[in-house]
Amino acid sequence: MRTWFITGGTPGGFGLVYAEAALKLGDQVVVTARRPSELQEWAEPHGDRVLVVRVDVTDADQVRAAVRTAEERFGGIDVLVNNAGRGWFGSVEGAPDETIRRTFDLNLFAVVDVIRAVLPGMRARGDGWIVNMSSVAGLVGVQGFGYYAAAKFAVEGLSETLRQEVEPFGVRVLVVEPGAFRTRAFAGFQDEPVNETVDAYVPMVEGVKAAFVDHDGKQAGDPERGVQAVISAMNAPVPPHRIVLGNSGYDVVVAMHETALEELHANEKLSRGADFAKHDRRAEMDTSALPKAVENFIAATNAHDLNALAAVFGDGATVLDDGTTYAGEAEIREWIQGHLINPEVVLTLTSFAGDRLVASGDGEFPGGPLSFAFVFGIKGDQVTDLAIDHV
Repeated sequence: MRTWFITGGTPGGFGLVYAEAALKLGDQVVVTARRPSELQEWAEPHGDRVLVVRVDVTDADQVRAAVRTAEERFGGIDVLVNNAGRGWFGSVEGAPDETIRRTFDLNLFAVVDVIRAVLPGMRARGDGWIVNMSSVAGLVGVQGFGYYAAAKFAVEGLSETLRQEVEPFGVRVLVVEPGAFRTRAFAGFQDEPVNETVDAYVPMVEGVKAAFVDHDGKQAGDPERGVQAVISAMNAPVPPHRIVLGNSGYDVVVAMHETALEELHANEKLSRGADFAKHDRRAEMDTSALPKAVENFIAATNAHDLNALAAVFGDGATVLDDGTTYAGEAEIREWIQGHLINPEVVLTLTSFAGDRLVASGDGEFPGGPLSFAFVFGIKGDQVTDLAIDHV
């Protein structure tokens, strides 16, 4: 029998759906609520398996006291569901300061306080689950709801780091990202005033509010099916790190990632070009005694110039590299691109005797810098054949 600690036990919300699902599994639950009297009728039939605790999760002292009470009553907490949270309307520029702070206090700092209160017991037992309720808005910004989105984005980043830190202690972390679900989350928006301090944004914020109010009771997401999806994810042979809930949310998140990936690839050159330039060793190398073809090969390699490298090779030239022979201009250009240009090889001459050039190559190789021996066949100023050994 596991013990669940669930914050945000508001009637009609995800919190009680989690609690009921846990009870059906034969587990016991601790539910926090600001108004416990609202849960009395619900809790009574479950007897000693349910503990409802009055907690304002934005009060760290109350959080710690509630966790101590839960541990004393049930002996420890096995599953934490950080469910308490909500958002308030407002533009990024014009939301009142108190709204911004209230949003982060509830949706981020309260999450931190609960985690820090529960984790010592989980670490001591070497087992536990932390389920952080984020939102699709934690992955995709929502105009008029920017600070809620920002707080949920922070929960995403916090959870990623937390997972890395606590997995060695047997504690697992799952982030849940619901779309629009038919809870009472939208119910209070009808009578909530728009406290926007910048007039230019008032129409936008009022439009966002109207959309939420109009959508109340029409959300496609089923909270019970959503919670069952979370429990299935927790019980999977390889549990996911995060799970998006709902069709519309899934589609929005997939589209966001696809667009982000396209943009990432489109700007790859700019991204990769932001590192310090690789040290150009050509000035350190005395190539005056080298055959012209070898000198040109080194210069073109270090310049990462595909056309200049291809021009070093004469008609009918071949390259033998790691047991594979490349013959003809097309194959040699392919070899140059894949083995010299893409890894951005920079050659440092070690020795040259007869037709054998030994050089170290610094490039983007999985194992770090490599050393090569190049054995050249030369005719005039061109390479007729080249064999490469890794030394």
